[in-house]
Amino acid sequence: MSGRPIPGERVGSMTAPSVAADADGLVLAIGAAGGTRLRTALLGVAAGILDEGLAPQEAIGRPRFHPAGSILNAEPGVNEEALLELEADDWRIRRWSSLHHYFGGVSAIGRDGAAGDPRRSGAGLLLA
Repeated sequence: MSGRPIPGERVGSMTAPSVAADADGLVLAIGAAGGTRLRTALLGVAAGILDEGLAPQEAIGRPRFHPAGSILNAEPGVNEEALLELEADDWRIRRWSSLHHYFGGVSAIGRDGAAGDPRRSGAGLLLA
């Protein structure tokens, strides 16, 4: 995309404020602002909270990965065996040396607390 809007096309950047609810009400409010890497960031964090039962801060703090073409960007702590298997399948792996704002800045509020992304100096507080 040239950077100019094209009628009928979607932009490569997005915001994705989202909520999840069950029969007891709100389970999760989650969001982040920015570019294309938000899809993987939000999906990974939401899956951690909703599918794995993690607290928001634990899910947000986990190492992230993001595919960009034939390159997989990975923070330290992403499963090294899986990365080696991907390399054997001709993926190029870019291993980052630390958590990085490249991988998005997610904020979330769940039943187990609120959290902001350390990659963006975030914090989460519940006010009573």
